Amino acid sequence: MKKNIILSAALFILCLSNLSAQDATVNARVTKSFEEKFIGASNIKWSTHEKGVALAKFRMGDETWLAYFNSEGSLITSGRKIKSADALPLKVKASLEAVETRYESKFGPLDQGGIYEMTGEYSTEYFVPLQNGQLAMMVSFTDDGGYAIRKKDKIASPIGADKSVIAKKN
Repeated sequence: MKKNIILSAALFILCLSNLSAQDATVNARVTKSFEEKFIGASNIKWSTHEKGVALAKFRMGDETWLAYFNSEGSLITSGRKIKSADALPLKVKASLEAVETRYESKFGPLDQGGIYEMTGEYSTEYFVPLQNGQLAMMVSFTDDGGYAIRKKDKIASPIGADKSVIAKKN
């Protein structure tokens, strides 16, 4: 009897946590559209952004996916996470290497974050975050190797650039 009560309580808490993980502001049109377009999706997590744009993060097969919807339920763009830069098309990979070389000469080695291949109605773009202790930026690439810096922030150092970290002896 005690096992059943404990099991029921655990199941109840699990159900509540799953319900609270879903964002209640995602409307029925958006969820219906998502279910029609991404049959078999699992581990779906919703969030909302500016102007009613809803983002679904989910799994399809063994890949991580993103999908953005407007408030009417129309798909804006969707895409999957690319496992490594080696899986990028050749022109995109070459352009990424050129961007890294350009910015690393000024800011030092950059780390790549999760790369996403996003497909819209008419094009595919690859989004690559690059970052180190001085710079954080998001770069998008088109299939032909063209690129745009979508966001670039210099990271303020906690220690002024002109001050030495090593204490000097007087």
